[in-house]
Amino acid sequence: MHSDIIIVGAGIAGLATAIKTAESRPDLRIAILNKGSEDNSNSYYAQGGVAAVLDPENDSFDLHISDTLQSGGYLNNPATVEALVHGITGEIARLESWGAQFLKNGNRYVLGREGGHSAHRIVHAAVPTGKEIMRVLRSKAIQMPNIQWLRGLLVTELIQEHHQCTGVKALHHPLQQTFELRAQAVVLATGGSGQAFSQTTNSPQATGDGIALAHQAGAHIRHMRFVQFHPTALYEKGSGMRFLLSEALRGAGAHLLNHTGQRFMLHEHPDAELATRDVVSSAIYRQMSTYGLDHVYLDLRPIPVTLLREQFPYIVQTLLTKGYNPAVDPIPVSPAAHYQCGGIATDLSAATSIPGLFAIGECAENGLHGRNRLASNSLAEALVFSTYLAMKLSDLSPARTYMSAVGQPIGTAPSPDYSDEVLRLKEHFRDILYKGFIAGDYYSTLQKCSALHRELLSIKHLHPDCIQTLNLMHTGLLILQDAVQYQQMQKEFRPIPGIPLQS
Repeated sequence: MHSDIIIVGAGIAGLATAIKTAESRPDLRIAILNKGSEDNSNSYYAQGGVAAVLDPENDSFDLHISDTLQSGGYLNNPATVEALVHGITGEIARLESWGAQFLKNGNRYVLGREGGHSAHRIVHAAVPTGKEIMRVLRSKAIQMPNIQWLRGLLVTELIQEHHQCTGVKALHHPLQQTFELRAQAVVLATGGSGQAFSQTTNSPQATGDGIALAHQAGAHIRHMRFVQFHPTALYEKGSGMRFLLSEALRGAGAHLLNHTGQRFMLHEHPDAELATRDVVSSAIYRQMSTYGLDHVYLDLRPIPVTLLREQFPYIVQTLLTKGYNPAVDPIPVSPAAHYQCGGIATDLSAATSIPGLFAIGECAENGLHGRNRLASNSLAEALVFSTYLAMKLSDLSPARTYMSAVGQPIGTAPSPDYSDEVLRLKEHFRDILYKGFIAGDYYSTLQKCSALHRELLSIKHLHPDCIQTLNLMHTGLLILQDAVQYQQMQKEFRPIPGIPLQS
């Protein structure tokens, strides 16, 4: 098997791009590189649904566009937003033709409502929606003869020749070898960087690899300070991946309570619990800091028990396993890093500032989300813009000569045991970044995190844990640097009397 296109990442964005390109151009050879298990990706764990206008009697494209722009603080690219809203209905139909099953009542979709949405427009599956979409895409990709799946390869560098991306260098840890793989186009579909923070809903694989690789190669990176925190992650002591209590629960009637049992969101925003994620997260932080709390509570008791069990069986079962009865107990929650709204700057076709290099999904910044992503627009983004990217990749001419997709071994990876030291530095970095970022103490946090990054660089070696820790540190520093620059710009800015401030 040989490759014209290398896709780094096997979540929804990567798989959808591979399938659509392979369908339109069966003569192009596509290699999907996956460093770990696709069952341990953010795509697989995604509980939220897909936002789409499927009830035109009570919803409209204009309303979805308006909600997306408002949630993003009007820092979105309107053309990108319009492309998403108008394109996602066709993508849902395509998924169903491939075998996806979404909740329906007869022929009508069961549509949920989430924070920031002015109408019921969220399509869900009976299982976590990301898991259902991944099931369909994996089954489809495996059947495509011009797609090869290469697991266990962690990309360590982008290869450039004559100012164009022409391949990657990757580490295959089980073989203790590094490989060089060539292609006409490289697509980064590596997901976000939530693991840079000690409190996150993200998979352990979300270490910001694509953003770090692109930045090191000289690609333009944009709006890294826009990190979305999900307001209702299950509170548990310690760090690690936090279980997400979907926003759809609040859309179904769940309330947020403080330590005295009061619905504090009623005093925070006209939409109360259905305000956008940034508003709700900020309100929770104020409760926590004012009263010295570790968490607040999500009360699911206003949701009828039958509805709760029918529409949220995975959440109910997980809570029961963890010792909470949602029909009786308010659930402790606190905000956690959830989504990287900034990233590798791209156009609608996912092209970056480096010819031959593309980026799609959470690692990319195409102007869709602005400063705060509207709930359930992320799965829609991967589905819609993979179509745009596939159209772009379909313009490639098949290479006359190929290099084996398994690549050429270019060295043996040393394997000294630095695991304890790498883990110590990583956990210290993640804890400092989380606490400093939510406190808005960007400058001193940047200094502390930079020192830890330098310390890790001094013991850098070719081991997946070390490489991924360097990537998450690199991405965390980009987040802080952008935040510091913006904060300094705000201090230096002097508004002109009589002229209103613009975002």
